[in-house]
Amino acid sequence: MVYYNAGYIGFLIMAHYIRTYIDWSWKKTLQIAIPLFLLGYGISVIGFYQLSLTSSDPYIVEQPWRFCTPNCALMTFALFIIFKKISFSSGMLYKSIASISRLSYGMYLMHYMLLALLYRVLAPHLNTPATIFGVTTVTYVACYVLTWLLSKLPKSKYIIG
Repeated sequence: MVYYNAGYIGFLIMAHYIRTYIDWSWKKTLQIAIPLFLLGYGISVIGFYQLSLTSSDPYIVEQPWRFCTPNCALMTFALFIIFKKISFSSGMLYKSIASISRLSYGMYLMHYMLLALLYRVLAPHLNTPATIFGVTTVTYVACYVLTWLLSKLPKSKYIIG
């Protein structure tokens, strides 16, 4: 039973549950989301730090933030309940999120190719939390820009989804 509620399907089920059954005030949402996110992030940082002391292999070091780990589930739940509270239907923020959403599959497909490279470049120069934040931010932005550029090519839907 647990197998079918873990990983990507688990996040889909979590999102459906939050969308259907959770309707909290902003105050309650933030009171729950902030500690859960910080706890999940803290577990990720500690795991990353411990593994980075014993290995320089990005595949090994990345283990603490695999999708089926409790820390990722905590951070995802926190972000999902915050995202549920955000409502907008036009404007710059809407256009930005719509663009990211349209390109998200291509971003997903290419992000792993950049992670190892960026880790090797940033890790020797930054402490553990800054490495996690830096690699995440640069990967996200680079994947968005590269996917956006690819989307301008003819028949790009066959490349980026």
